[in-house]
This record gives sequence, C-alpha cells and structure tokens, in this order.
Amino acid sequence: MPLGAGKHVDPVTERSGFQQDPLRQSLFLLATMAVLLLAARYFVPRIVEEIRYSWHRGELRAEYESGSEGLRNVSLDTLSRAYQMVTSTVGPSVVHIEVEQPSALTDIKIRGQLMPLYQPQTDQGSGVIVADNGYVLTNRHVIDGGEEIYVTLGDGRRLSAAIIGTDQQTDLAVLKVDADELIPIEWGDSDRCRVGSPVWAVGSPFGLDQTVTFGILSGKHRMVEDSTHYQDFMQSDVAVNPGNSGGPLVDARGSLVGINTAIVGESYQGVSFAVPSNVAKQVYER
Repeated sequence: MPLGAGKHVDPVTERSGFQQDPLRQSLFLLATMAVLLLAARYFVPRIVEEIRYSWHRGELRAEYESGSEGLRNVSLDTLSRAYQMVTSTVGPSVVHIEVEQPSALTDIKIRGQLMPLYQPQTDQGSGVIVADNGYVLTNRHVIDGGEEIYVTLGDGRRLSAAIIGTDQQTDLAVLKVDADELIPIEWGDSDRCRVGSPVWAVGSPFGLDQTVTFGILSGKHRMVEDSTHYQDFMQSDVAVNPGNSGGPLVDARGSLVGINTAIVGESYQGVSFAVPSNVAKQVYER
C-alpha cells in the first residue's frame, strides 16, 4: 500500500477551519481598533496642544520681531512731538467742573461766644466735551448732591451747567452748558485698545486744570471692589488724583477711550480705573 494511501480527511473539520477565518479577522480588526483608539486618547491631545502652542509661539515671535524693528526706528524727538500733538488735540475738549454743595454748619468763637456759621463747600472734578453744542460727560459722583454746577471751558469761560441725566450703575453723568461751536473730543474704540498701549489723562487734579499725565493701559476688564455697580474697568498706570474724576483717558490719536473714575487709595499709587469709552458712549446716547 502506498504511503498515505489510508489517510482520511474529515470534510466537516475542513469546512469548520474555513469558517473560523472570518471570526479571527473580525477579532483582529476589533483589537486593532481598540489599540488605535487607546493611542488616540493619549497622543492626539498632546499633538493638538503642541500645534496650538506652536501657533501661539509663532504669533509671539512675529510680535517680537515687529516690536524690535519698530523700536529701532523710533526717534525720541518724534515721540516727544507726538505727545505734544496729543495734548494739543485733547486740551480744548477738557473742562474743569466746580460743584457747590449745601452749606455746612460750623461753630466759630466770637468774643468767647460760639456762633453758628454756614460755610459753603465746593467740590471739583473734570469733564469732557462730547458735542459742539455744549454737552459734557463726567462722573456722577463729581456732581452728586450739588446745588450749583459750573464748568470752565478751555477758553476760560465759566458757565453754569444743567444736569441732563445720570447713570448710577456706570457712575456717569451728562451736563449741558449754554455754548455753541465747542470742540468735542473724538470717540475712540475701547474694545480695540490693547494692553500696553500708551494713554494720557487730562483733567484737574487738586484743582490744577489742564494737567496732562502719561502712562500705559495696564489691563482690561478689571473687577473693582467697593466701587459703583458697574465693575468692568480699564486699568492704567497714568497719574490720576482727586479732581481727575470725569476727565478723559485718550489714546495716541487723541481719541477718547475711557472716563477716569477711580483710583486705589487716597492719591496716586500707579493704579487707576476708567469706564471704557464704548460703555460711556452708550450711556451718553440713551
């Protein structure tokens, strides 16, 4: 008998082997997908994060190169003239505000006897002309409780002012003086004003009208505690003192980007806050 002549192959077993191949393939495919999903879970976020950081680093690099190139081309004389032009542009639109408060009762001694004396009290602040027919924007707390309000214009005229409206939430107020052909300030876009941009404050600190100080925009969307109900302020390091309240904060184009409203402490400490011009404009236009 030839070798292998008696070998017998079971046709049922042979068919079963062929049927198991698709099952093995499915299990292998599922295992492969599980491994890929597991790898994606751990590696894809890292890849996305690295791409995002690379994009951000590219933006920072572009800003750095642009800034470095710009600084090499800056002339101090040109910069000084720019500061002076900003002052010349804004000055005619800034006003000094005096508010006469109700008289306070005090006692004085005359020949050994106490005599009552009513002493008038005067508060001071700043404001900015926003329309050529005499509308002035300032802080509500500057004129709050005043019996008489006087506005001194850039040309020296001292005029009586009427309160048109106030907004307690933003601490803003609109006044009206009887004057025409004034020089209103140009509205700026506070949303587009970037942190680090140069800004100027013009006002009457301690009654010294038309005082100009310079600084940078230090931050935006600051939450100031114990202030008005409106909390979203712009922060700058411009020297702002009592009397600057209600005066303008302007950008390098001389455009209004904020209304100086609050400071940290009783006097200048390098941290002051202003109501954004976009908010002030909405309040004025109501």
